[in-house]
Amino acid sequence: MVFPNRPINSYTYTWNKKWVSRYESPWSILTKFQYVNSISSKAILKRFGTEKVRNLKQDVDKNLYTLKGFDQTLLENALEMPLMTENKEFLFRLLDPLTHNELIRKKNLVDLHFMRLNLTYCPICMKKPYHSTLHQFRFVQRCPFHFVPLIKECPKCKMEIPYILEDRSYSSPYICQCGYHFADLDKRLNTISMDQMKDYNLSKWLP
Repeated sequence: MVFPNRPINSYTYTWNKKWVSRYESPWSILTKFQYVNSISSKAILKRFGTEKVRNLKQDVDKNLYTLKGFDQTLLENALEMPLMTENKEFLFRLLDPLTHNELIRKKNLVDLHFMRLNLTYCPICMKKPYHSTLHQFRFVQRCPFHFVPLIKECPKCKMEIPYILEDRSYSSPYICQCGYHFADLDKRLNTISMDQMKDYNLSKWLP
């Protein structure tokens, strides 16, 4: 693994909340954070996980839909934004019209049956680098912004990548184990100006 980690006890990070765009996924935001700080997914969980997660040596919950392995305050302070709250609210708005389970609704939860288990992305968005939670929605087959077919595997080695926070699928952030570069990267990340949504039905669905 090519992750030259900083010491876990060093809590100064490079980050700018302006690097986050509308509808951007937790995977995209955290991978961007990994990239500019040269740290692994494991290090992120060790620093921003719940107390239980930080003390565990074995595998922990890496789900990027629920984000329940993270400590909300620690993550919010590092990213300068309430990622866990915003992610849950967005998923609720997206999925609630499809949820018919009253128990799930009463508990203010989301039905993740309609979200993909593997990373699905737009090749144009990913080059920016940007990935949207909308790309993970099972009913979306084309990028809402560029209207090109979504990709569900590495174009080079054809490996499917799980939509979780993990290091095994990558040699470093945005680079597959096979060496394929998903994004055109520069350490000096700029604010991303996303294209207007071209999917009319989805634009009406969302707030």
